Amino acid sequence: ETGLQYEPEWGLFLCATYEPPDPDIYLTTAPSLTGPWTEPACIYRVPEHAVSFPIISYAARPHPQLSTKPGEMILSYQTNAPGDTSPLFTEEGLQIYYPRFIRVQLEKKVD
Repeated sequence: ETGLQYEPEWGLFLCATYEPPDPDIYLTTAPSLTGPWTEPACIYRVPEHAVSFPIISYAARPHPQLSTKPGEMILSYQTNAPGDTSPLFTEEGLQIYYPRFIRVQLEKKVD
């Protein structure tokens, strides 16, 4: 699952993606929906993974309606404890299960 954002000033589609349970959010781009798509590059490392129990990150989604300048991506993502959710009910776990938003400012690569 993923979401796309079109950057009209750059003529590029931007795609945020991830691979649970890894803590990284990646970006891939293409000039058209059919590609060719670039190799995914890490643009954000989810800090919530630094807890004493396993978590997963998922649902990385762009929100282009919130972007205010070229190359700006507003992304949301979710974290959760897979399987046994009892760690979420500890003091450490209270910071895990809710959506977060981040702002990523990209720069256009000039060839």
